[in-house]
Amino acid sequence: MDRYWQANAVGDAPEIPADNPAGFPANGNPAAGITGTVPGEWWYHAITEELRNAIVALGVSPDYTQTDQLANAITAAAYAAGVSLETFGAAGDGVTPDDDAIARAVATGRPIITRTNAVYLMRQTAVVEGGVFILRGHGTFRLTDNQIVNTDDDETHFTPLFRLQGMSWIDISECTFDGNREGQVYPATASRPGRGSNPFRHNGLVEVCPDATGTRPSQHVYVHNSAFLNAYLNGLVLWQVRDAWIAGNTFRDSTWNGACGAGLRNVQFFRNNGYRCGDTSMFGSMQQTGDRALIQVREFANTFTTDSEGIPCMTSGEFAHGGINRFVGFTENYGEECGVETIFGRAIMGLSGGSNRSYNVGYGRDTNGPFYPAHIWFEICEGHNRGNIGYQDRVRPGDAQPDGMVAYAMTGDASALFPFVGNYTLDVRGARMTSAKDANGQPVPGLLNRGLRISSNVSADFSFIDGTDQDGIYGTNFNSFELPPVCIHDSSANSCTIIHTNQNQDLAVAGGPIQLARYGPDTGGVPTNIFALNCTVDGGKPVIVFNGNLNNVAFPPVNVTFSDGPGNVNATSDMVFHSQDATFYRQVRNTYIGANAVAGFQAQSNGGNQLLAGTTSSLYSGALGVPLSAFVHASGANTGGLFVTASGGPLIMRPGGSRAMTLFASGHVRIGSNATDDGNALQMEGAIGLRAYTVATLPVSPSGIPFAYASDGRKVGQAAGAGTGVPVYYSGGQWRVFSTDAPVQT
Repeated sequence: MDRYWQANAVGDAPEIPADNPAGFPANGNPAAGITGTVPGEWWYHAITEELRNAIVALGVSPDYTQTDQLANAITAAAYAAGVSLETFGAAGDGVTPDDDAIARAVATGRPIITRTNAVYLMRQTAVVEGGVFILRGHGTFRLTDNQIVNTDDDETHFTPLFRLQGMSWIDISECTFDGNREGQVYPATASRPGRGSNPFRHNGLVEVCPDATGTRPSQHVYVHNSAFLNAYLNGLVLWQVRDAWIAGNTFRDSTWNGACGAGLRNVQFFRNNGYRCGDTSMFGSMQQTGDRALIQVREFANTFTTDSEGIPCMTSGEFAHGGINRFVGFTENYGEECGVETIFGRAIMGLSGGSNRSYNVGYGRDTNGPFYPAHIWFEICEGHNRGNIGYQDRVRPGDAQPDGMVAYAMTGDASALFPFVGNYTLDVRGARMTSAKDANGQPVPGLLNRGLRISSNVSADFSFIDGTDQDGIYGTNFNSFELPPVCIHDSSANSCTIIHTNQNQDLAVAGGPIQLARYGPDTGGVPTNIFALNCTVDGGKPVIVFNGNLNNVAFPPVNVTFSDGPGNVNATSDMVFHSQDATFYRQVRNTYIGANAVAGFQAQSNGGNQLLAGTTSSLYSGALGVPLSAFVHASGANTGGLFVTASGGPLIMRPGGSRAMTLFASGHVRIGSNATDDGNALQMEGAIGLRAYTVATLPVSPSGIPFAYASDGRKVGQAAGAGTGVPVYYSGGQWRVFSTDAPVQT
């Protein structure tokens, strides 16, 4: 409503009357000469303004054409104010079950306001279907004892506190949800308590999922400044949710995850914190397997249905064949003493965020588990998550030693449980994974296993790894979802990267600051590029370990540039910063040399010296030589030398040129099959061929004292110009014949 006068309205409000006569209105009686009560201008004005001001105060713009504005505004204000659970009979005393009062409050569709410090006991799930759900206050919702009872014979039970299905808006703030896991019952040996084929993904204290028909997702979800405690499995579950902001929440003492999700779209996890998520002694049968984390996001598998999981699932449209997560961020979250990981993300296209922090991880992870735990783990992901920090200063007896960070880029061929095709990149630059120091400032062994484990197409620039027992950076392409083009593509450890390891001197046992492991079929010669490497490495340890004999396939070409920065190769700095012993620049381990068209392995130093190991069909088969079939380790009487076995015919040793061979030997060098030590520093069994020259073409001023054959040189007694050839040597500035020491002549 608004002011409205048919005629004769004026521009100014009437003046306030000087007094207010008492009494009530009455009709007049003209026959008796009694006049009726006259309302007057002030009465009309007061009534109109009172109603109009009420409408304005309730946030509505007055409209003279409407007659229900005040009623609607009062209704909206009452809705916004919410309803108290106590209005519907809730006790909130932590003793009396409050399920009926909670159900009645939920049915109103109005915001629910909890009483500060109230504890509302629940024996059953409050299910909300569609619409808006708002829950506020500082009260606690707690599951009563023995509401989840699972045995080895009957292990499929789970009771959430709230399940929100197909919601258009969810706003949960400042509430606490307590799963009371100590009051529930786990099976003794069965490994999957809870409903569904994979209960660890979707059994939680608060479950947000699609509608009952599996056609409409929940969206616009805001969960902030709340606490999820003592979850039987998970705290908060986001199941095929869109547009969610999960921020400032606390997750403590969850058996599996603090928060978990699958099939997400545009979801951000920001500044959440967790303690002992994924660590419990109450459920010990799964300590060796599975991922358990503060926050875990995984794929929506193509095997999931509403019937198989016991929770509404969308299985059409983008989820007809399973589904990945799109645009999911993890930013500035903090986890302490979590189970297998602090942050775990898998099958995410459009990963974002970073600066997550993890303090001690691997709690409750049995040492017999199939894989190491890790502070931060992104698997089959595309996007970036930079500047993450992991620190380890304790590993409990019986717990597994963690890695720092795992980063595997998204690569697929549509054959997995979730559909995507192609190779993508993952950026995890600036990771800092470290362990504690002792009183002398040295890394303490037994805390951090590896620093980074990375796959193809991952950028790990500017990483800082300190105090690992095994490899600082371990690169591999072993994952079954990946294609095998490269192990690490254009990854680098730049000048700010300092890698210390706790490795012992036995290089066969310990890895290296960077280890490249090859699995799977031959890569067809696609190279791995590592550039701008400038690491500080303990003496006697290799900077890079090539570990290739895992499927008996050839290691792909690896191009390594030791330098202070991109494009700046400095041999002196390489010697100083990379190792105390230049012979340990690189170690080749278990490398199988297959029948490629290219070298199976190539190592090149800054000075240009090369070792090329190929096959009998490709390398070392030029016109002047024969193929080399093998390099054999020295043994027996030749402990300091090298055996070179030719496949047949003479072995050509030529000074200079592309086929030069230089042997630096201590002890003896022997070429041939005889291994008997006869005291000679060099022995070759069979004839030794000398290069033939005419006298006129003998090399001018060669260095050393070389030998050659002058094909037209004169033997003793031959006439001038009739020489038929003679062996010669260079001495005193001239080529001379052996018999007379005279200069050779034609």
